[in-house]
Amino acid sequence: AEVRNLVTQLPRTDGGVLSAEQFYVHAPVDGLPGRLPHFYRWRTADGYSSDVVSANTAMPSSRAALLPFRFTMMGDQGVDDTPALPAGMPAGAYRNKYGEGDAPSSRNAENIQRQIVASNPEFHILAGDICYADTSHGGGPDWFVPNGKADTGAIDAYNPFVWDTYLQAIESSAGHVPWMFATGNHDMEAVYGTHGYGGLMARMDFPDNGPAGCPSVYSFTYGNVAVLSLDANEVSWQVRANLGYSGGAQNSWVESTLAGYRANPSIDFIVCFFHECAYATGIGGASDGGVRGAWADLFDKYRVDLVLQGHNHNFERTDPMRGGQPTKAAPDNSIVYPDTDGTVYYVVGGGGAAHGTFAAGDTYRGNEQPDTFVPESILWGSDGKEGKEAVAWSRVRFSRYSFIRVDVRPGVFSSEMDVVAVDEHGREFDTVTYRRLVSR
Repeated sequence: AEVRNLVTQLPRTDGGVLSAEQFYVHAPVDGLPGRLPHFYRWRTADGYSSDVVSANTAMPSSRAALLPFRFTMMGDQGVDDTPALPAGMPAGAYRNKYGEGDAPSSRNAENIQRQIVASNPEFHILAGDICYADTSHGGGPDWFVPNGKADTGAIDAYNPFVWDTYLQAIESSAGHVPWMFATGNHDMEAVYGTHGYGGLMARMDFPDNGPAGCPSVYSFTYGNVAVLSLDANEVSWQVRANLGYSGGAQNSWVESTLAGYRANPSIDFIVCFFHECAYATGIGGASDGGVRGAWADLFDKYRVDLVLQGHNHNFERTDPMRGGQPTKAAPDNSIVYPDTDGTVYYVVGGGGAAHGTFAAGDTYRGNEQPDTFVPESILWGSDGKEGKEAVAWSRVRFSRYSFIRVDVRPGVFSSEMDVVAVDEHGREFDTVTYRRLVSR
């Protein structure tokens, strides 16, 4: 195993320096047969030995080997508990804020985590804003602020020990199935350099098949599904700290990778996930013109099936879209044919951080509005300012905590994928089936 020693030193607003030393152990394991349980335990030189736990390897992409499978997804998770270190922080520091209507004892991230464990997915996707060790907007100079609230926009409040709390909190799932991360604005931790991703590179191993210098840009396949993780921080006009950092390398990679997967007869569905949103109407985040301009045309061109986003702390689903417009209404329990109907965009940012709201109100199963038209929503412009647009594509809006459960059924003549929205208590509130003819 490789032990990565991460040393963090940053100034404290109450004087002095916060020094943290953390160790992250990486053990690559290659050559295992597909979709079989493998058992493992950790042992360390000081005599510690963990429990024996199991994890499954991925299913091959060969058509003859395909079986139904499930994955889950959400974003914007965070932690429910105040980190234990450094000592002396007030209760509630560097932990999730409460949303409107939340009880003071709410444990929203834990509730979502429990639902993910119960879903028993083959893998899980998290679309950025992972643990909120950086509680500010990300990308600015990092300071340790004891209460976790930066009183000036000139600094970001940062506590590296939040990662210890977070990694322990997700172990109930991540110890058994792969968690695949994209990066959000709160994941740009400036103290480490490398565009704020130096700490992530020590803590995690991302697939290394993306463009050079973009650690959270990668792709993988599972069965008949190809998944691309993109870094929307690089194209965001709302959060501009990393704007343009790859010099166009990411966008070129996105197009070539999408083209390759769409030409591959073993791949039916293409899923892209990232943080800031191309299409959303939530208050505060909404749609980002930079993200939309960078990738929406490519998603149309290569007939991407699902686009999964975070950033807005709620759930939203569009109708299928082409050219920025809906092609048809897709209410609850619809069947969508992505090849002809278009791409459906989801916002699943209700993973635990304080939930957001919609100016146009909620509309979901059992609470449908007769008209989902949004007369005015935010669209972030190239000047970093809020513009306005009317929206005809927002089909489902749910302002509280949720995730999605995706059940894929590979087929001989056609393949299907059910995407089910589930709240923190396990209640389903939206379902769409995606059907695609198998190419030969």
